[in-house]
Amino acid sequence: MVKKQWKKGICALVMGTMLLSGCSSSQAIQKQAPVEKTVEKEIEKTTAIEEGKTYSAMNQYEEVIQVKVSKEKAKELAKEAINKYFQTEVDEKNTEFGINLMGGYSVIEPEWSAGWFHMNKEKKEIKIYEVYIDANTGAVNSSQCKIEDAAMKAKKIQKLSLEEKKQLAMNFLKKNQIIADTEKLKFVKVNKAYSTKTSTHLEFTYDQYDINVKVDPRDKKVKFFYKAKPFTAEERKQLKAFDESRK
Repeated sequence: MVKKQWKKGICALVMGTMLLSGCSSSQAIQKQAPVEKTVEKEIEKTTAIEEGKTYSAMNQYEEVIQVKVSKEKAKELAKEAINKYFQTEVDEKNTEFGINLMGGYSVIEPEWSAGWFHMNKEKKEIKIYEVYIDANTGAVNSSQCKIEDAAMKAKKIQKLSLEEKKQLAMNFLKKNQIIADTEKLKFVKVNKAYSTKTSTHLEFTYDQYDINVKVDPRDKKVKFFYKAKPFTAEERKQLKAFDESRK
């Protein structure tokens, strides 16, 4: 009973924070295309995935599947990602941790969703560290670091033009090797539904990928990114058939 309640809790956290970040739950666990060679080389060094070795894990449908990245390794990679992308150490002492395996069925590739969460309603403080990791390659598909505390709230909102925000996003994506060629990065729009005074949600395309980035004008930093390959028409048809088979 405790195990099931915890699983439901972390699923709610995962889906809730992804929605806050501007991604639907289906986007969060959609098929991940092969990552670029520069990133693949880095993954081989950091994940130490043993060729031919797999680990048993249970997905959200309570089906046991085989993945190449263990739950323990996924947590380690998630902490590394928060440090790498946001120059922040995960505050493990003052947050609750949860990890869940998403996907691994139909056309949905398996992903580890690892997150640390803390909320103080009285002080209106929140801490969210969240990372989605490909369960077979160790690639980081999405990550966010949202910290709202007294220090952050004291920062003034800077007036940044759209071009300045786009440049901040582009610099982040290039620096962290999320993209290789900035010329291929095409701006789509500002998603106003998921943007606030303290967060601008920018949508891009890169080759066949969709890329979303959130920029905070208070410190001019990226607080969230997401990269994935959209479903094809055939994949959507397969997924629909799978969903109907579960009813």
